[in-house]
Amino acid sequence: MYASDSCNYCKSVKEYLDKENINYKVRLVDEWRDEWEQIIGLTGVGLLPTISYEDNFFLPGRNFSNPERLVFLLKNYKKSKFDDLMVIKQHINTLNYNMSMAFGNMDKLLKQIEDKLNIEENDG
Repeated sequence: MYASDSCNYCKSVKEYLDKENINYKVRLVDEWRDEWEQIIGLTGVGLLPTISYEDNFFLPGRNFSNPERLVFLLKNYKKSKFDDLMVIKQHINTLNYNMSMAFGNMDKLLKQIEDKLNIEENDG
């Protein structure tokens, strides 16, 4: 676990991992600066706590929304039977789908706002 002494969420996650009897090692980002910067370069995100497990990085907000979800992920983790390239391809496809959906939703909202502004302009 990459963490910081000043990170309250890190403390909450550590407490929950302790409660669930999950072993972990803490690497304080101030003491492991070079390694932490490499992880940020790899993941594109510098959120704490970042959990390194089985050649994967679990980040708050991206992979887990609370300590309970993190513990669920760790306890139920299974190495993919697919090769890394196939996994990456599927993740990119999912990302493209999610972005398309988000832009579609944003377009609908912008059209609603535009319609409302046009109505108010015509009424005014």
